[in-house]
Parts: sequence; C-alpha cells; structure tokens
Amino acid sequence: AAPIAVWIDAHRGQVFATLYAPDGRTVLAPPSSLTPDETLDAWTDVLGTGRAVFAGDGALRYAPAIRARLADRALIPGDAPALAGAIGLLAAADPGRAVTPHAVVPLYVRRPDVELTRERLAKG
Repeated sequence: AAPIAVWIDAHRGQVFATLYAPDGRTVLAPPSSLTPDETLDAWTDVLGTGRAVFAGDGALRYAPAIRARLADRALIPGDAPALAGAIGLLAAADPGRAVTPHAVVPLYVRRPDVELTRERLAKG
C-alpha cells in the first residue's frame, strides 16, 4: 500500500499538505503550507522511490507539478474524492476517534493574510 498525500489548495501558489501512512492515520510528514515543489522537496526522504496516492483539490490543481516530479509514482485519481466523504469514512471505521461537528477545530499552518499585511506595513 502507498502513503496518502492530502493536498488542499491554499491559494498563493501553495498547498496545505500532510502525508499519511497507508493506514490513513499515522502522520509521515506534518501539516505544512508550502509551494508544491517545496512540499515534494520536504517529502523526498519519506517518499523515497515508492508510489504515493494524492487526494484533495490541491492535488488536482497541481497534478502537472506532481507528475513532473514523481512521474508514474504519483497516483492522482482523475476525480479525486471529496475530503468530507473520506473523513466520514474514516470516522465510521473508527468511531472512537470521531467527534461531534462543533468539536472540530482548524489547524492553522500559515499566518492569516491580515497579520502578514500588518507586519509588512509596519516595516514600511
């Protein structure tokens, strides 16, 4: 089985990405907010020469960049499954890990635009 690379389009030419083991639970590369090339660079050692399955809208958007680097080692479904559905399947498979919708909290891996703009203006 291949590791699972989840890429969500973060705009600004970046992806929010995490690499999971084939079990879909064990994190092989922690969440990041980088360009597609920087993400793949950061994962070089973890991916090695094996295959990886990519999911998410970022994987579809940046499929050419992924394939340029990984060629046929990248498995990118033409119609990547919606992440919400995949999350629901994971929750159903392990109900002990599931939480109520109001208990879901975001994991911010990039500072908000407003903070970056404020910092840039302060340096003026």
